[in-house]
Amino acid sequence: MFADGIIYQDNKIINWDPKGQTVISDDEIVYQERKAMFYTFKYSNDFPISISTTRPETKVGDTAVAVHPDDKRYKDLIGKEFEIDNFAGAKLSIKIIADEYVDPEFGTGALGVTPAHSQSD
Repeated sequence: MFADGIIYQDNKIINWDPKGQTVISDDEIVYQERKAMFYTFKYSNDFPISISTTRPETKVGDTAVAVHPDDKRYKDLIGKEFEIDNFAGAKLSIKIIADEYVDPEFGTGALGVTPAHSQSD
């Protein structure tokens, strides 16, 4: 099947069933809305953007902050990169990127991009 291109092997985030010890298809996942804490913070005092998240424990893996390309609040920051010397003990290099996926009306209108914790990132 590999030779025929029917299946392939890749390095990516998967849905894992710890009880069944197997991978679960995206089509088998049932999402539920829940009430959760929404945290808003900056990576450092001089970082120009606050971001909001329900998963603050993943933020040490951030590589970028995404903003909507038409959001006037952040337009001049798109493309800039910031070095954070100490964010929860980690050094970060955060680039401001533009993405139409970002809802400027939700939270601060800025999303932390965390590839290690989200397939969409």
